[in-house]
Amino acid sequence: MNSILIHTNIIDGSYDNGLRAKVIHSFSPAVGPGVKIRERPQPELVFCSINLSEIDNIRIWLTDEEKNPIDLQGEEITVRLLIREVENIKQEYKRAIKELKEEKLI
Repeated sequence: MNSILIHTNIIDGSYDNGLRAKVIHSFSPAVGPGVKIRERPQPELVFCSINLSEIDNIRIWLTDEEKNPIDLQGEEITVRLLIREVENIKQEYKRAIKELKEEKLI
């Protein structure tokens, strides 16, 4: 396994290899099997549109790069999501792009 993809059922506007996907983050583990993985997206600022007007549940699942489910063998995972309403999405995108440029991430 080279990559881990984190999916959630509540988003739209994400792509994986040019195809629409429910992926909020993907990464290559820096540690071997059996070792605790600590991953923080870089850049931390990720915008995805939510595809629901009301959220009554959130499903999160992990796959490898070939879309095979990852067996966690009973281990628990923690995924933090920041969900907020944005009144002026264009302004938020402009602000985010400006921050990324200032940090020389794009």
